[in-house]
Amino acid sequence: MNDLSVDELIELSTRSTPEVFATLSAITATATGDGITATVNLEGRLVALDLEPHVLSAGPDRLAAEIYRLVQDASATALNTGIEILAPAAGEELAAELRALVLPAPAKPVRPSPAAEDDFSTVETWAVPR
Repeated sequence: MNDLSVDELIELSTRSTPEVFATLSAITATATGDGITATVNLEGRLVALDLEPHVLSAGPDRLAAEIYRLVQDASATALNTGIEILAPAAGEELAAELRALVLPAPAKPVRPSPAAEDDFSTVETWAVPR
């Protein structure tokens, strides 16, 4: 996997850890589409969301689906950036394994289907509040 000895790896990690952590903590990625801009951090947490006024007329289901898709795209970009920063210290083989684990092939997003006009069903629960 890596040709470095344990002592060399420890030396490398103690020498570069503060810089790597500072760089990783500053990573953000942005995805834009259809009047929506979503920015996430390395963990995939949404840190900024900009909506143009016209997107609000799309309805909540379409808006939520598009925001979800953009957050997923930005999260993948942020993760890939983080892996690229780690690659010099971790080695290309480990970086490739990380990419395979955390960046699966993109799947087509599933959009929620709106309820039918004649659907009068309700959700009921038999749970008793505490």
